[in-house]
Amino acid sequence: MLEAMAIGLPCICTDCPPGGAKMFIKNGENGFLTPVRDRDRMFEIMDMIANDENLADKISKEAVKVKEILSKDSICNLWIQII
Repeated sequence: MLEAMAIGLPCICTDCPPGGAKMFIKNGENGFLTPVRDRDRMFEIMDMIANDENLADKISKEAVKVKEILSKDSICNLWIQII
């Protein structure tokens, strides 16, 4: 998911209980979260992205920002703050 977001793919992930996807996806802003096993909602979102070029572009532009959050410099700065 993170690699896909980093190259600008609009991601759709299930909002599973451990919450990994929820840590990085802001629903409707840089990707989409769907309830687990909700095939209808998954289809709706896939259909929205496929049929709305502006939405896909907006999500894509926001998704690539994950690279800034997870950049080497950002991670190193967090470690420096902890240490």
